[in-house]
Amino acid sequence: MKPYLHKALAVLATATLLVCCGNPAFAQGLIIGIAPSAVQGKEALQYLTRRIQPGEEALLFDAWNLRALGTFAVPNNASYRSEKAKLNVNRALVGKLLSLDGTGSGAVRLPQFLDFLGRNHAPLADTDIVILGSPLYLDPAQPEQSMNGGKVPNDGYFNAAPDVTPFSLRGKGNLLAGARVYLGFAGHEPVPGSKHAYWVKRFWTLFVEGHGAVLSGFTGDRETLWKRVSDHAGKLPHDFIREDTDKMEMMHIRIPVPGDVSIFERELSANPVTPERLHHAQNVEIGISWDCPFCDLDLHARPGEKADVLNYQHTQSAEGVYRKDFLNSPRASGGFETVAFNVPVDLHKTLLAVNWYGGASGAGVKGEIRIALDGETFALPFAFTPGRGNGGTGFNETMGQAKPANGNWLVLDPLHIVGAGQ
Repeated sequence: MKPYLHKALAVLATATLLVCCGNPAFAQGLIIGIAPSAVQGKEALQYLTRRIQPGEEALLFDAWNLRALGTFAVPNNASYRSEKAKLNVNRALVGKLLSLDGTGSGAVRLPQFLDFLGRNHAPLADTDIVILGSPLYLDPAQPEQSMNGGKVPNDGYFNAAPDVTPFSLRGKGNLLAGARVYLGFAGHEPVPGSKHAYWVKRFWTLFVEGHGAVLSGFTGDRETLWKRVSDHAGKLPHDFIREDTDKMEMMHIRIPVPGDVSIFERELSANPVTPERLHHAQNVEIGISWDCPFCDLDLHARPGEKADVLNYQHTQSAEGVYRKDFLNSPRASGGFETVAFNVPVDLHKTLLAVNWYGGASGAGVKGEIRIALDGETFALPFAFTPGRGNGGTGFNETMGQAKPANGNWLVLDPLHIVGAGQ
């Protein structure tokens, strides 16, 4: 009979097989990687005691520290069919799993774990790889590439060099060829149904497929997760298309709160802005939208000469935050650019610049910039002449001199946008 590992979970092959009343046959097909916590360890055990039958086994791993935890093996003897007998023969591993003491964040190093499996335990065809932990990548060693606060890497990270980012897919096209990957994350998921959850799922789908595997599970519902694992379910249906770009951007995705309305959906104001409000503008938010679906425009905003510039490369500062606002766009570079300041700003000293970064258009690009302050929103159209993006060339000159370095840049006056310019 085909061992269960050919069909179910697996863990890493560096663990030592337990031997009792006959050796269970090891077959690479079921791998479970868990966040280092007793909660995750207990859940893995609950599933294994139900599903692993005599003569079958599974390997378990710490998916944060990339180390083997052990092999859950059931001797090929009918007397080991009960859950109690399975736990007793694996008591050393059970004790280890129930005594795990991690940070409590549920974090796993998913890119490194999958890379480790592929490089040390291939081939993995027809293998079910289950990972219990947060799908939000959090690594203290690389905080700028972490997914906290609504951030998700864009597809440019896939094309970067491996020494630049753990999300690189260079040379990994067949590393996990034929494997099925399941992500289970109860208690550690993005907001269900949110834009952030959509983009996190999209990212890991394309990342897993970039290794030659398929994402077969992405859920916080444990019943759904384990059923898909038991059924050896195929890939989750999707229409995601990987963007061919070298631009590396941590997309800071807007996570709406109840009653919140995007700046691009608000009614515009025609009320005059007093001089005092211009010098001490409160709750300032700036956004750009455009009409070219395959063009990538970038907003760069600086609230003062000594302040940091907020943009796709620098998404947070002492003054504010940059984020993407995805309304209807299914493309990784199709989110509208938004900057929100969390401190009062002087609009006389605020520098706003727009760059046509990527894509081409024979008709040019028409767009709109909006500024909101104290609950009122103002707008002004802008346009680029026919051409193509220049990858941000001219950034230093534009921001340093407060004037466009070339035809791919526009510098827009905040006072003019709110109707207070000369």
